[in-house]
Amino acid sequence: MDIPGIGPVDRDDPTDPWISEGVPVPLLNAQHVTFIIDGYDEGFSSEYDEAIAAFLAAPPALLQDAIPALFAYYLDHKKLCEQADEPLDVVVSSPDRVLEHIYFGDTEVVVARRNEPDRSVYVSVSGGCDWETEHGLQVVFKGGSTVCKVGPYDGHFTNADAYGDPTLEGVVFHPTA
Repeated sequence: MDIPGIGPVDRDDPTDPWISEGVPVPLLNAQHVTFIIDGYDEGFSSEYDEAIAAFLAAPPALLQDAIPALFAYYLDHKKLCEQADEPLDVVVSSPDRVLEHIYFGDTEVVVARRNEPDRSVYVSVSGGCDWETEHGLQVVFKGGSTVCKVGPYDGHFTNADAYGDPTLEGVVFHPTA
């Protein structure tokens, strides 16, 4: 099967998600990523197509929208290290330097529909950051075009889902420290 913008996708079993070959993504400096598309053939393919198209059309500058949340993630990790009297792997001197410390090498991009409450299609990008090498980085885009969640990789599309707390709906970064 072909998915618009991604091209041919395959899966081993009809219950598995669709998996693409490497696709260049402008938002990630044209790095080739593997798309994992879950639920595409459940009757909502046009919504998936729209989210994928928006994500593929997003310029690298869209990550600028995530800088405050990325820096908050760094500061949260820094605070956790200080509380545990552990060394900090890297010092990020200011928010405008935070993008220098994130990377999306060998990235997988998950595209799926959120179960409740909004049933929107989300695009989740996994990556890494110099300050938290163990849990890495997750940046989620609602509809493929709006940064809606930043933090350590946990597989959830929103902080409301990650913490089981509906009051966190719309919160891009939620501190743990």
